[in-house]
Amino acid sequence: MSSVESVLNGMMPNHQPEQIDQAANMCRTDVTIYHHDSLAEYRKLPNGIVVTVFDRSGKAYPAKIESGESVHNGVLCGEISWQLSGGEAASSTYTKKDNRHLTEQSEHTPFKASDGYVLIKARNQSDSGFSLSKEPLKQLADPLKVKVSNDKNKVEAVYLPPPILVNLRLRQNETVYLNEKQIQQILDDGGYATLFIHGYSVPLGHMGRFATDEELGEQVQYRYRLNPEEMQKPFLHQHEKLMKRLFDVISEKRGEVVGTTNRATYVINLKKFQQRPVYSKHYLSNRYEELEDTYNGFKALAWIPNVEYYLNLAASGKDELSDFDQWDKYSRIVGVTWSGSVDPDMNFFRSEMYANESGRRLAGVLRQLIDRGIRINIITHSLGARVALSAMNVLGDFDREYDDKIDNLIMWEAAVADNAITNLDNYEKKKAYNPVAMEIFPYAYKVPKHITVLYSQEDGVLDRDKKSEDDEFLGILGGAYPKKYWAIGGPKWAFEDYYQGTEIGQFREAIHNTILFDSPYHIQRKLPKSVANCRYRIRELLEREAQQVAAHGEIAELNYLKPWSHFRRFPKEVLEHIIEVLIDNVVSNWKGKGSAVRGALGHRGNRQTVLGQDKWGDSVSAKEKARWHDNFIAAQPQTKLDYFSQFEIRNEKMFYYFISHSAMREWEWKDIDIHDVFRAIYKYSYREWIMKRKIQEYSKFGRY
Repeated sequence: MSSVESVLNGMMPNHQPEQIDQAANMCRTDVTIYHHDSLAEYRKLPNGIVVTVFDRSGKAYPAKIESGESVHNGVLCGEISWQLSGGEAASSTYTKKDNRHLTEQSEHTPFKASDGYVLIKARNQSDSGFSLSKEPLKQLADPLKVKVSNDKNKVEAVYLPPPILVNLRLRQNETVYLNEKQIQQILDDGGYATLFIHGYSVPLGHMGRFATDEELGEQVQYRYRLNPEEMQKPFLHQHEKLMKRLFDVISEKRGEVVGTTNRATYVINLKKFQQRPVYSKHYLSNRYEELEDTYNGFKALAWIPNVEYYLNLAASGKDELSDFDQWDKYSRIVGVTWSGSVDPDMNFFRSEMYANESGRRLAGVLRQLIDRGIRINIITHSLGARVALSAMNVLGDFDREYDDKIDNLIMWEAAVADNAITNLDNYEKKKAYNPVAMEIFPYAYKVPKHITVLYSQEDGVLDRDKKSEDDEFLGILGGAYPKKYWAIGGPKWAFEDYYQGTEIGQFREAIHNTILFDSPYHIQRKLPKSVANCRYRIRELLEREAQQVAAHGEIAELNYLKPWSHFRRFPKEVLEHIIEVLIDNVVSNWKGKGSAVRGALGHRGNRQTVLGQDKWGDSVSAKEKARWHDNFIAAQPQTKLDYFSQFEIRNEKMFYYFISHSAMREWEWKDIDIHDVFRAIYKYSYREWIMKRKIQEYSKFGRY
């Protein structure tokens, strides 16, 4: 028995033998399928993918792809369908011991060769036209079918291009950079790359899967059960219509009726509550979340296809939410994932330093794209803005080499300071709300031609919000971002991760061992001398490394300066600030003073830096305005720096619809979206501002 047949038998435990005594079974043919993606015929699917053809009786004919072809012998004439599975998978694992505090022990990507190649059309090569898939996301439940016969047995199959993922995570052994096939894919797709960078507290997660015919309540396609976990993973967002059908099938099986009345959601359980409705928004929300995790994936590997789908829908010209239907043009974005999921998750500052490191790596990827003449758009969410700004701060310090090399930087709910893109002018003033020398990126503004900030006063993670109906509990408490240095164990205890076992770590131990174990007399006599030596040595170490970095000429590896990886070189005023911060933290046992920060850009927008208002938009005194106003940011023209507070007019009033920090993917389900926010998010944020006004105005998205 061949290895392909062995795998197939494991996938199909309930296979029934074919009835060979029927006359219709007399016609048999050897079928060859030519597999390529929608970008070009020469873009063949990888070798080693198992293609399992099914005839109308349900018999399976497995074969592997070699040079873009799979050959299936003795197939029953008539309609056939097929499924993909397997192929070489990433085998990278992380075994190195480190001082990182992350939620996942290994962060390598799990893609198999077949993942993402969703069939969108096919034809018998003797036919003039293609048969289009009614719904590619129902590939397993309702597959595309093609007729074959003795003299018509050559089939052409066209798939979506594969996903493109840049893995910047710290616990993986994969290459950070894009390979030549991925670069060529971007060039074949029009030569424009759109990157999406997710935010804080997002593990790598897992991919979603196709739904089966049984799960969708549809006609059974095969006489035995295919195991959907053994099939390819679509890496494609399954939209509201399809998920609603899955939800309804589950509800039918449970004897439930779901609906809305007076903009409230209700569930009637016909088995338990026949007389009265049970109102339960959270019940529905939890049910949809379970469906999301199964079919649309979990965490980072769910975020990326979600954003990708709605960007494609917007690029296709749909002004309102609807089903996507231009699969021939569907463009893969470049998903960027990084180690933003720290342990414990309260330590936001730790993830900021990991974001700085990730941005330094991303700078190399951006250089790679720029050097190949690829135009770039970058969209970030939350702390993903720090990753992008770090990369551009590094590139912007290359003495004009990368000025205006990125078409668009679009920051959505950015978890960075509202003056993050300021310059170094009047740095002493800017130090006041920059307690660890990490709040501003003074060279980043040079690299993008256009910067857009999508912000919301109703983002209860970044600050206090005014609405209670969004159930964003942190908003009631004033948000999490302003408290980002309140982590358990001291405001900046995450610094210790970087200095364990180093000379600076030894300085800290020497000072604090003296404090803990010597007599009061010895503390007074020895401590000043220990601290003075510590200050001198830290300054010496950092100044020497800064000189070496400046002389390097490229993007140098950092050692003691690694927490500040968002700087390529270290200007005098910044280096002096860093030395102050590190000495303060070593002497105070990682409990450095000064934790006040400016408000988040994703909440404040331009209210304080430009408009001279408080965070809610009210005017302030001249003294208060001078405290927050930023001359450099205020001087930027709208074509360089633009803001949108994400509102629409409802009942002649401004309705701020972005009512949750991650609302671009949390509010899709009509049954629980009683505030009708996701429709507005798509119409104004995705379609109008991101796609029409920015990407399509100043750049391009794929081949649209």
